[in-house]
This record gives sequence, C-alpha cells and structure tokens, in this order.
Amino acid sequence: MKQKEPRESEVQKFIIDYLTLKGHFAFRVNVQGVPLHQGGKIVGFRPSPMKGIADILGVLGKDVRGWHKGTFLAIEVKKDSKQKTSKEQSVFLTNVLRKGGIALVATSIDDCVKMGL
Repeated sequence: MKQKEPRESEVQKFIIDYLTLKGHFAFRVNVQGVPLHQGGKIVGFRPSPMKGIADILGVLGKDVRGWHKGTFLAIEVKKDSKQKTSKEQSVFLTNVLRKGGIALVATSIDDCVKMGL
C-alpha cells in the first residue's frame, strides 16, 4: 500500500515545529485574500498585501552555519520538487537573499536540515 503524502499545510507545520525546536522564531504567513463581507455574505476578497511572499517567515534564534542570530528567514513550501515557484515568489526569495537573509524552497524538514537550520 502506497504511503499518503503529507499536504502542503502539514509540511509547513512540520517545518515551523522543527525550526521552533531548534530555537528559531518562525510563523506561517497567510497570503490568501481577506474576505469582504456585505449583508452577512462574502462578496469578494481584498488581495494580499504582497504577492509572492513566502509561506514561512522567521528569524534565526542562534548563529547557524555562517548566519548570525537575528538573520531574516523566508521559506517557500512546495508539496513536491515538481512544483515550481511563481515569478512573484522567485522575486521575493531573491530579494531576501540580496538583502542578506536566508531564502529557500522546501518540500520537507530535510531541506531545512541541509541548510544547517
């Protein structure tokens, strides 16, 4: 019997729990639009403030592999390695890297471990 793959939201939770156990501060960013209500019904969505923002943002809680405590962290989570980042997601991650932060695409906790987090 084939083992069920975890949902992307489960992978996000696993990564946040792992980072927390390692002493870092990390949280999930909800990029879904905010519902607009009128007369008790949802009539649309206000868009997210920034397209492409990573699924998990955080700050290192200790020095790790050349990065110092306090370094900004951005992780885009994908269900599997076949999924690609959108143009906006790639731009966001590139901007984080250019400003000295840590940015990665992760499909599991293993990707965080490989980065030394």
